[in-house]
Amino acid sequence: SLYRTRVLCARSRLGMAHGDFALLVASLEAGKGDAAKRACRQELLQAAFREAHAMVDLTSWTWLVHGRLTVSFIVLLLIVRAVALSQGNIPGYSVLGIHFLTTGADLCCACCAIPLFVGGSRGYCVRSGCVGPALTLIFSMSMVDIGALVSFLLVDTPRPLAPESERSAVDLLEAVMGVWDFALIASVALELALCASAWRLYRELRVAGLYPPGSNPAIGM
Repeated sequence: SLYRTRVLCARSRLGMAHGDFALLVASLEAGKGDAAKRACRQELLQAAFREAHAMVDLTSWTWLVHGRLTVSFIVLLLIVRAVALSQGNIPGYSVLGIHFLTTGADLCCACCAIPLFVGGSRGYCVRSGCVGPALTLIFSMSMVDIGALVSFLLVDTPRPLAPESERSAVDLLEAVMGVWDFALIASVALELALCASAWRLYRELRVAGLYPPGSNPAIGM
């Protein structure tokens, strides 16, 4: 029958065990009404979701770990900036707005990426359909960071040095690149890496049929 053919196709897609498959077929053949057919379809759909989640867990675990590490380093970068600010290390007036902009971009990326990479394919971010907007925001903040870096290279000037007798190697290094400057460069690299990880995870979710919410994973597989 048509329903038996669909079950066979679903078994071939999902790789179901013989016992589970036989149980579904028996339920289908024994059922005479629509209720039995609906229950069988529900069982098939649940099996499809289990298989899709297992496939995403297998193919995207590298990008999940990569994204979690990247988010951790972005949070560490925000802490470094806060410590530098608390110690009175404030960037120059000409680049203050640039560093403020890139710090805000890091904060936005961390807030968007933490729910996505911590929850994974079963998290609230995927179930609520927020993966696409999160990816868009991460990409936008990456472009903002790149623009901030280009602007910094155009307007930044070396810090004035103390008299030659009082100079040290640290003073010479800070005159060229300070902690805020290193944080800006690290921010660009980390946000681009985070954008790549989010895109890979988004692609795996789409291929498996788990995103957008309401998709049928048996059709996407």
